[in-house]
Amino acid sequence: MTSQFEVTDSALSIDVSVPVSGQATLPGGSSFSWQVLTALAGEVSAKTDGDRAAIRLTKRRAQPPS
Repeated sequence: MTSQFEVTDSALSIDVSVPVSGQATLPGGSSFSWQVLTALAGEVSAKTDGDRAAIRLTKRRAQPPS
């Protein structure tokens, strides 16, 4: 498993990838697990790239009231 973290003034992004053998099946956007991740992180995306499956979670900082 590989993890990368990106911290900016406005967001925290976490990329996690794992090696896979054969064809990886990613969770659907309407699955319960996907809905939980989206509720917690705000933005979630997943992809497969050859022999790895990856997910990216991004949580953005709330904008201060103007």
